Amino acid sequence: MKKVLEVLPAFGTGGVESYVFDILTSLAKTHKEHTFYVASSGGALVDKLPSNVNHFNLPLNKRSPFVMLQNTLALRKICKAHAIDRMHAHSRAPAWSCYLSSKLLKIPFAATFHGAHKAQNWFKKFYNSSMMRGEYVVAVSQFIHQHLQTIYPAYTKDKIVDIFEGIDTNRFHKKHIPFDQVLAKREELKIPFYHKVILLPGRFAKLKGHLEYIEAFQQVPEDTKNNVTSIFIGNIKDKPDYVETLKGEVSINNMTCIFLDSSDHIELFYALSDVVVVPTQVPESFGRVIAEALSMEAIVVSIDHGGSVELSHDGRYAFLSKSGCVHALAAQMKRALSLSIKEKKDLTENTHAFLTENYGLDSMIQKIEAQIYSYSKEEVNFPPIC
Repeated sequence: MKKVLEVLPAFGTGGVESYVFDILTSLAKTHKEHTFYVASSGGALVDKLPSNVNHFNLPLNKRSPFVMLQNTLALRKICKAHAIDRMHAHSRAPAWSCYLSSKLLKIPFAATFHGAHKAQNWFKKFYNSSMMRGEYVVAVSQFIHQHLQTIYPAYTKDKIVDIFEGIDTNRFHKKHIPFDQVLAKREELKIPFYHKVILLPGRFAKLKGHLEYIEAFQQVPEDTKNNVTSIFIGNIKDKPDYVETLKGEVSINNMTCIFLDSSDHIELFYALSDVVVVPTQVPESFGRVIAEALSMEAIVVSIDHGGSVELSHDGRYAFLSKSGCVHALAAQMKRALSLSIKEKKDLTENTHAFLTENYGLDSMIQKIEAQIYSYSKEEVNFPPIC
């Protein structure tokens, strides 16, 4: 197994962080004798890394050209000191540092593309192209594969490797959540026994659609709306001003809402929810929350763009709303809240099997190990700087 340095901006909450964390913890558990390496600006997940994972703290979350150059030299030093065989970048600014460092060291560099970044002008397109300048680029979904082909046709010929993101579907299985735990959590949160629960998990950021959800919720029939508790769960401490804005809107609209910090036991919240709403306003490259909720056989309402289309099997397993239309989101929420027990069963009975077969963590880790942690140096080509 090769020595690979995983490089990402930070190691707090978020899809990219969870993706890299899953890779490192899974591989470190399987290969206890091997040392793994990751560089970031730090975060909550660093302390949860296995003992055979070395973390290097660098300001990789900064986009200043001067800091990026400093990171280039720091990565070069790390790679030389630990005989790193390859760098694997997960974001654009760190990718530039990896790319330049790889040129100095003559070791391969690859990237995994986690977002459909906009390229409104030549400079933005050039900046984004750092992810395309390695030996190959990993697409985490079919949506990202198509995005890369459309935006970067000059770079992507024979360079895209499809390793679709996966989740631990054994962890996210409702059979592991006893009903008494669900009842105990509802009691702890003081949710009235007659209330349905709508869960909105994910980072507190405007693009995640919390405000659109609040607006759509006002269009739900009054008799239903008065018997619903909404749970917002995410990184409250990182976005206190935005959370206060949401609380203000909730108060104005007389909604019953609970705001909670991110949980290590998010599967329990999926289990106690009647509906999981993911109203993200920009296409998700994968859609980890949707994958987790569907694996838990939850009723999901999301937007018909990005990874949600694939994860829901083209809308077969979830209610997808037209992008940018609050009225459409409200209509899908009404449908989800009014389902009968039989309709819920019919909608969700195959979701766990579908996620396990197509988006399971084990399959993803096997492909990553084969593609990224095993290779022949003789086969590596170093593309020119420009």
